[in-house]
Amino acid sequence: MLKKIFEVIQGIYPKGDPFVIQHWNTYVKNPSLFTSIKNNMISDPLKFKNKGAVYAQRKDKAQENYQFVFISILEDNNVLVVGKTSFWSSRLINGTRDSDEDSTFGDLIKQYNIYRDTESAKKVISHYNDNSIDIDDKVTTVIIIPIDFSDFARARILKIRTALFLGHNPR
Repeated sequence: MLKKIFEVIQGIYPKGDPFVIQHWNTYVKNPSLFTSIKNNMISDPLKFKNKGAVYAQRKDKAQENYQFVFISILEDNNVLVVGKTSFWSSRLINGTRDSDEDSTFGDLIKQYNIYRDTESAKKVISHYNDNSIDIDDKVTTVIIIPIDFSDFARARILKIRTALFLGHNPR
């Protein structure tokens, strides 16, 4: 299944070098566990190198912003979400640490059980035909594709989204 998803990604965005994160529901239920993975991802020279841009509303708060496409996969290998988001380095450009960014992961970590009225949560409930399920337990894998947003068009995300969607099992 992942092989097929990687083929789709490479066909649409050949610069994408994805991270695969298994047991995603563990991080959703305890987001602080994701901090070390996020820090490792940012420092990975092959995946996020030169793909961050300086983000700042004030000069003293300037820090790197890393944008990526993410694909959330259910336990039965159906694709739930293809989206784009970003996160920031916890190091400011001036070298100081921004503790506010330790647990900031953009739209990546979303507790569907809390926000059951979102489109994605409703799709999971409908897919399993069970309104009482623990939705977060069903999202088991996430693929993160770092993007160089200097040359990345939204149309590419839509192509990936069209190719991989809930109800389509890409085996």
